[in-house]
Amino acid sequence: MYKVSSSIFNKSVALNSPRSNPFSITSASLGTSGRWWFSINYVYGSGLQFTKKFENSLIPYSRLDFAVLYKLNFQRFNVHFGASILNMLNTENVKYNNFINMPYNDEIVYSESTPFTPILNINLHF
Repeated sequence: MYKVSSSIFNKSVALNSPRSNPFSITSASLGTSGRWWFSINYVYGSGLQFTKKFENSLIPYSRLDFAVLYKLNFQRFNVHFGASILNMLNTENVKYNNFINMPYNDEIVYSESTPFTPILNINLHF
């Protein structure tokens, strides 16, 4: 998927939306082999307007995720064993949290986005 952001208009003047992302690309792939299921996802974004490092540059967002699932089927139940890795390359991304209201001068809050995160799971289906 490829996306180019849009602008909002205020009294016939084009303004950048606070969530304006000049461009982003998302790619995903799924596959199976017998009882194994695989997925890989990649997201790249050129950065949001509120992440300006310097006057004319944005901090890009980049993340690569991978997941694998193994399915066992029994007569009365099924078991799925899964493993995922979010942000495999441990890219430092900026996350904007617009749910926090700062008590003074309405500051923008930055926090670390999803770091390298391995996940293991087991699902039982009866």
